[in-house]
Amino acid sequence: MPPAGAEALLSLAAVLAAAAGILFARRVYLQRKADAARIEQPVFAHAWYIDETYAKVAGGPGRAAFDGVAAFDATVVDGAVNGVAAGAKGAGERLRGLQTGLVRSYGLGVAVGAALLLAFVVTRISG
Repeated sequence: MPPAGAEALLSLAAVLAAAAGILFARRVYLQRKADAARIEQPVFAHAWYIDETYAKVAGGPGRAAFDGVAAFDATVVDGAVNGVAAGAKGAGERLRGLQTGLVRSYGLGVAVGAALLLAFVVTRISG
């Protein structure tokens, strides 16, 4: 770490440099030595050509690309989502018949499933 005195010296130098810059800018402004429109570069006058670039990209080849992306989204992405939703709906409609509302039916299903699982494990261990 630099000594504490060095930090204070650097801080003082920064403040003095800033004050000198402000005083110089004030002097130039008050004497009207610099005409902002005369010294301004064209790139600054056109705001770095950002608006012109956006207009050329979005208005020309960008529009075709955006339309292509929108068509892809409408057909492929939305089609996949709608396909998955239709599959889930169809499976739910087919499985609806298994819901009887009788607890003993559900208990029988659990018991049969446990027996099948046990049989599977036993055949794998002894085989």
